[in-house]
Amino acid sequence: MAVSKLTTAPLAVIVGITGKQGGSVARALIASERPYRLRGLSRDVTKPAAQDFSKQGVEMVHVTLSVDKAEDAYNAFAGADIAFTMTNWNEYLDKEKEIAVGKLLVDAAKAANVKMLIWSSLPSHTEISQGRFSLAQFTDSKAAVEVYARASGAPLAVAMPGFWSGNIAGAFYALKRQGDGSSYTFEMPFPGTTRVPLSDTANDFGLYVQAQIERGELGVGSEVRAGTMISMDEIVEEFARVSGKTIVYKEVELDAWLEAFPSIPIKGILAPALGDMYRTFGAVGFFGGKLPTDPEILARKPRTWKEIAELIPKEALPA
Repeated sequence: MAVSKLTTAPLAVIVGITGKQGGSVARALIASERPYRLRGLSRDVTKPAAQDFSKQGVEMVHVTLSVDKAEDAYNAFAGADIAFTMTNWNEYLDKEKEIAVGKLLVDAAKAANVKMLIWSSLPSHTEISQGRFSLAQFTDSKAAVEVYARASGAPLAVAMPGFWSGNIAGAFYALKRQGDGSSYTFEMPFPGTTRVPLSDTANDFGLYVQAQIERGELGVGSEVRAGTMISMDEIVEEFARVSGKTIVYKEVELDAWLEAFPSIPIKGILAPALGDMYRTFGAVGFFGGKLPTDPEILARKPRTWKEIAELIPKEALPA
């Protein structure tokens, strides 16, 4: 279908519409057989992704979601029936700042009397690892906002994105060329037998949110978890096939992995956080022992890793 102009159609407000998660939610609702009015929130409504949604009938609203501009956030959710909310840790690199913005989104959506507030969450790695791995603060912050939303009495539904497939093709810090010049190791600080819920977030995450909105057995109170379980060994095997290169998975010690991490401005924050995140995967699983949601509830099948890998641009493959 298309974005509805009928005032009787529910209004869904989408945070981060120009990003992978929010954009996927918007595309899923646009493709749905049910009518929706859509409002997308963005700091830059001139960027191509925002303009593309605008041409499709999405009401694009320029807003900076921050605690010092709380009134703007409240105005952005006015009249909403459904709210998809999320935060991006990379914008803050600070647990408390991310929590504060997440709480603002909950408060603003609740003040608008939404019928459903969907929060993009993750399990707290500090909690599910019983304190062993506490540096992946972006998981703790999202879990803290989820706790806050539940306590607030908001009509909450939780959507958890899986392990983003771009973590493989974009893992410049993991792929190491060997001495022969033509083979590689894919190095991570957790076992290759570890299974993760791999997901093409931009293409498929919105399907899970759409199911929460449209399926009667889900709705308020539900939790969906995206992805299809696959081991790191299997992921790297397929990555090698599409690249035509010899690539094998190699588990390495955390200290060695951190030492080899590229020198980027936020290395001191990002590398330890990712290291703890990956070690949590190996110790207790991505979702802390829970499995992804059955894809049978989705409007279409999500992409498999084979399908995702075959779409990786050649320039992103090892030379």
